[in-house]
Amino acid sequence: MLPAPDAPAPVDEAQRDEPVRLVDVLPYSGERFPTAWQLQAMYEAALQRERQKYGAAPTTVEALMVGFRSKGVAHLQEPNCRRRLAELSTAQLREVIKQLIYCRKTYPGRDPGIGDELLLKLEELR
Repeated sequence: MLPAPDAPAPVDEAQRDEPVRLVDVLPYSGERFPTAWQLQAMYEAALQRERQKYGAAPTTVEALMVGFRSKGVAHLQEPNCRRRLAELSTAQLREVIKQLIYCRKTYPGRDPGIGDELLLKLEELR
């Protein structure tokens, strides 16, 4: 695919005269480069925007499912569980509830942690 006529020609990194500097890439205002705290705040804000848009990572959802299936309602008291629940979007929380109901119905007795109390508490969070 050919670049657009008004696009700058690609630069081979091996032929670049000067290295890429963070100052050229990161948005900042003023004379000073952002501090580590400001960079961390920028990163966390970007991560929060991504989570609001797309929800939590699939591994986060799977970790919740494993915890609920093995520990049941007691898993809700753990700090990691509360943190993971806070990261979920509404659609993801609905999917977790749906999967727990499916597991309970399809494999009765296999996952003793999945009970009515757990499902009701998760429904309240929605």
